[in-house]
Amino acid sequence: MPGVFGRRVTFSIGQAGVAGLALADLRVAFRVTMSKGRNPHTASIRVYNPNPLTLGLLDDGPLPTVGLAVGYGDPLLPDGGKGIPRSIFLGEVVRDGLRVERAGADRIAEIEAADSPGAYQLNRVALSFPTSVTMSAVVAAIAGQLALPVGVISVVPDVTLAQGATFHAEARDVLDRIAASVGGEWWISDGVFYFSPAGVPVPGVAPLFSSAKGNLIGAPVKKDRGGIEIVGLLDADMRPGKPFVVQSAEINGTYTASDVVFHGDSGFDVPFYVQITGKLPGA
Repeated sequence: MPGVFGRRVTFSIGQAGVAGLALADLRVAFRVTMSKGRNPHTASIRVYNPNPLTLGLLDDGPLPTVGLAVGYGDPLLPDGGKGIPRSIFLGEVVRDGLRVERAGADRIAEIEAADSPGAYQLNRVALSFPTSVTMSAVVAAIAGQLALPVGVISVVPDVTLAQGATFHAEARDVLDRIAASVGGEWWISDGVFYFSPAGVPVPGVAPLFSSAKGNLIGAPVKKDRGGIEIVGLLDADMRPGKPFVVQSAEINGTYTASDVVFHGDSGFDVPFYVQITGKLPGA
């Protein structure tokens, strides 16, 4: 059932590659933090009054995967009013990332999870190119060694290493060095790898956050070097690297998201929004 104001949150539990359990009738609070660069996206999730089966799935065997899908609407309508809930997070519960606490009459499972943590923390690359190779080919090879599907690889300028190159280091260290050398950025979203010139958006439709539309909360805040920070009603499609449009009395323009934070609680009159930090394209 939807929560306050038709909020809908589905919390899912499973194992990698195995269909799991989807729960849409519990109170779930969350904070999902997404940024470009060397740190994985993370989720802090509070599940209220889970039953023993749910707790068992969270605390039994290999570290489970957990997911969050959110939206608005009336589930009695064919399309849920405004469409079915859409995913904002899918990742692994981190080691020691489950606590169960009491708060009055409530039993609360507190969960910490990360998106593709192994790609960031555990994987080293061992690559050797005996002849000339482009930076884009090196980046693609790293993504291949990480066993990640590729969303975008755009290296500008696509420098050629005329004498070839050898890389034996943590993947994120190599990617940081490449990004710094060509003015690029890299990140992993929803288990998909991206590398693009700094500030250049990935292909996609730019959602509109507008005072007139009613989905822009408060006034945008200007940041250094053409940056901006906004708070809007929760849009589950926002991700780092995605373009977004702002229309307000103070600021109008199209920006590229660098940081995205989702806040929400399905059950009570508390925030249910997305906080976005971005820059003008190419800034």
